[in-house]
Amino acid sequence: MFPRSPSRAETATLIVPLLPTVLAFFLRLDLSYSPVSTDLTLFLSPWAVPLDFGDLVSRLLQLGLIPYTLPPLPWLWAATSTAALLRAPLGFLLTRSVGWAAPVFFSHRALYEPMTGWGPGLVVWQAMDPVHEWSLAAAAGFALLERRPWTYAVTLGVAMGVLVLRAALPTVQERLVEKPRQGPLRTQLAALALAALVLPLFSLLRPPLRLPFPATSLDVLILSFPRPQNGDIILQKTVDSYAPFLNEMITLNGFTHSTDHAAFAALREQGYNFYVDEDQHPDDEWGHYLHLAEAFRWAEDTLRGEWVMLAEDDFPLCPGAWDVISTVMAELESEREVGRIRAGFIGTGGSGLIMHRSYLPLLQVVLREYSRSASRLPPGVHRRAPDQVVQDCLRGTPGSLCERRDEQRMIISSRIVMDHIGGMATTTEGKALNSDKWRCGWRHAWHGAADVDVVVV
Repeated sequence: MFPRSPSRAETATLIVPLLPTVLAFFLRLDLSYSPVSTDLTLFLSPWAVPLDFGDLVSRLLQLGLIPYTLPPLPWLWAATSTAALLRAPLGFLLTRSVGWAAPVFFSHRALYEPMTGWGPGLVVWQAMDPVHEWSLAAAAGFALLERRPWTYAVTLGVAMGVLVLRAALPTVQERLVEKPRQGPLRTQLAALALAALVLPLFSLLRPPLRLPFPATSLDVLILSFPRPQNGDIILQKTVDSYAPFLNEMITLNGFTHSTDHAAFAALREQGYNFYVDEDQHPDDEWGHYLHLAEAFRWAEDTLRGEWVMLAEDDFPLCPGAWDVISTVMAELESEREVGRIRAGFIGTGGSGLIMHRSYLPLLQVVLREYSRSASRLPPGVHRRAPDQVVQDCLRGTPGSLCERRDEQRMIISSRIVMDHIGGMATTTEGKALNSDKWRCGWRHAWHGAADVDVVVV
């Protein structure tokens, strides 16, 4: 007896999920979605090309399950898109909302984890299947294959919502399934909720990328100024955090305008390359714009490293920070070797900015426009803080005089890997103390921005 020819509906269940993916492959379209995106991939991610081998295996399983379970394809797309839509508030909650208030709950992947395929829709459909109820097994399997625990944790939340809606509205139940649900609703919801809480723990099985320090040179440039209290302890602790990593290719250097800086002088006696700038600048207003401009001038004239990392004297490295710096440096150097000069940022304010030495002349010119007594800046122009001027230049912000191409995005760490131990010890007599903020592990201020690449901490 000849096998039965597939029905038109069965044929459609294979063509509709598969054909657009094939077209996207040949057209080289990236339809994957993550909450950091702001485009239509929110609704197109089911047809995205698989991103790796595990994703491909998962997609093949999905394409095999669709004809077997025969879910309505519009419903399958709606369930998948709903899961994608709910990823956005979850990503916001677990990054921007808790990144400073409760960093222990911060999760980079909750925001950046990509979504592709029909897995979420199939999981929700299986949760309503009165016979098989494979939703938990499907969610765990897809999450492990695709390495997307946050996607499927949210998907189980969608499944819970659909189950509650179906129980509350009998007409919905009749439309979705022909047979009544088996088992107590409370038990089913509890199982889904527990799985949704456990699935994100799978992200711990994926260690962050770490690369060795590349074959290049880095000059760390510490800006310092006397503090009324504990200045010697703060500066010494900052210097000590770098000391284990110094060698012929990685140097530590200091710069100050103060001729009465005992802590700075003590470190000079220890053999560090700490420079006191005693030049007079009659055409400039005294302040941090001038301090930065002169520090970059001295670095350009004196230091020989390919890269320069700026740090203020109260920002020591956090435990494990050097592995992150090495990874950022490896990314920067690999890009430089193919002609793309990018910058890095692993701290906050002016600390942790990593720049190629070719930026030093440009930064001097820009900062001097702010420091000159007869500045050529229009009177109505908002004067950005000195560290923000440097940030804007390295980031290529429009109007910064340092615009850059899109492929030269900055590389940041997902968390700050520099501590801020001087927040309660101002350098200015009579000035109110800063708040004790920007500590180890806090969310990087630019995390989630569209124009940066992220090294996960």
